[in-house]
Amino acid sequence: MEILGSIKKKILTEKDLPKLREKYKDKKIVFISGCFDILHTGHAILFNRARQLGDVLVAGVGTDNVIKQLKGSTRPINLQNDRLLLVAAMQDVDYAILNQDVLEKGEVDWRKTMTLLKPNIFTINEDNAKLDINKEVCDELGVEFIVLSRSTLSGLNPTSTTEIVKKLSNK
Repeated sequence: MEILGSIKKKILTEKDLPKLREKYKDKKIVFISGCFDILHTGHAILFNRARQLGDVLVAGVGTDNVIKQLKGSTRPINLQNDRLLLVAAMQDVDYAILNQDVLEKGEVDWRKTMTLLKPNIFTINEDNAKLDINKEVCDELGVEFIVLSRSTLSGLNPTSTTEIVKKLSNK
């Protein structure tokens, strides 16, 4: 059994999105977007919580160019194709796609992805600095906007990619 082949089947391109919507026409598609630079427990929990909102979870992954613009010249740590493969390999992620290589109002532009995919729900973490812009785009496209609180499980420490990078740079 070729593991990589099963993961690669979960990676989409823009041309796949209308076909995916048709395939799941009677299902609730949830779309989530992020940098996902260094995967950690917070991401795993986020994907699990997002997946519970619907039947199919599609994760948009920010391109290297966009992350560099958002996070600075030292980011991303992991390149976009590596991040895309890792996100696709997550159990709760049904499909993964690279987001557009542009920013809109200082935020990852996933409008084209959303227009082609036509998800029922877009979800994002509560600490996203651009909640109002994300909600505005969802309202324009007729997509339900759900904000998830950042949480962790008992016995796990809350973490973020930024905190991991800080720890590594102090060593």
